[in-house]
Amino acid sequence: MAAGDLIDFDIIEGQKENIQSLPGGRSAKKLVEVFAPSPLQKLPTPTDTKTVNDHIRAEYEPKSPL
Repeated sequence: MAAGDLIDFDIIEGQKENIQSLPGGRSAKKLVEVFAPSPLQKLPTPTDTKTVNDHIRAEYEPKSPL
């Protein structure tokens, strides 16, 4: 087996709840292609995530103090 044929199952494991099973199965190679982060895709930092969460929370929390 060539080094290019190795599959990183950690990528699939992290997404297993998002994968619909098929009677004929799915190709692990194709799943890794779909779920692997793109080199062009910036991964969010914890600060980015906190900022987004703060904005979402602000939309749902009451505007006036209780």
